[in-house]
Amino acid sequence: MALHIFQYKETEIFALTHDGTGANLPGRTRAEWRFIETLDPVHFAWGEENFGAARAALDANGFFLFAGEMVTAEDVPARSAKLLV
Repeated sequence: MALHIFQYKETEIFALTHDGTGANLPGRTRAEWRFIETLDPVHFAWGEENFGAARAALDANGFFLFAGEMVTAEDVPARSAKLLV
């Protein structure tokens, strides 16, 4: 089942939800949340220690709120050309 990421206004608060419209997210209006991306969780190797709390919140509330930071590809350092042995 797809997960959708939304950002609350221009803050560092994000939400995961199965609702692609974000209508189930807290706040006074849907306009407070900006859609970021849709993820297919099958393609991620999230261990239970990393995703367990999110899964529990999604099951209980329909969404999971978390703090994060929006970065672009330019913010991520390039990989080293050296091979690690």
